[in-house]
Amino acid sequence: MMSRETVDLTGLQHAFPYPRSSTGAITDLGRLILARVKESGPISFADYMAQCLYHHELGYYARPGKPTVSKKGDFITSVSVGSVFGKLLAHRLYKFWCANGSPKTFTILEPGAHDGTLCLDILQAISNFAPEFRSAIDYLVHEPLPVRRKLLQAKLQGKASVIASPNDCHAKIGALIANEILDALPVPL
Repeated sequence: MMSRETVDLTGLQHAFPYPRSSTGAITDLGRLILARVKESGPISFADYMAQCLYHHELGYYARPGKPTVSKKGDFITSVSVGSVFGKLLAHRLYKFWCANGSPKTFTILEPGAHDGTLCLDILQAISNFAPEFRSAIDYLVHEPLPVRRKLLQAKLQGKASVIASPNDCHAKIGALIANEILDALPVPL
């Protein structure tokens, strides 16, 4: 069994060169987390990570207007450099759909869809080469942050549904696409 040690953070303001933030969002989040620790005691790494990434106002992914995934953002992915990855996944999904008897309804659930680009790339590719498959697809994008849900709904324009919880998915058969999400899941250490 692991023991928990209490660490005194007094006097450690700006002791490390990273992160730097022109908006102050990280500083505000740091104060919020520190206040919580002072009030309730230590928090787990998973809880800390969840707050840093997904806090509804101050988390990394809750910052509207700040590019995170792009050539001008903090990092790039296979999705942010072109549509080839989406086309490859579209063909793989089509083969999976065919191998399962081409059901009338086929759900694709994508958590962590960021700005919806992969979803649109996949659906466009499928529309081009397999319209019968496209008509069977119920594409669900899971996004827990309200501000990002609104942005996704505007971009996807009804081509996919944006859901707040994976529990809102009641699929009988389908596929889960989790591109770039595993490294952003809060994990216990």
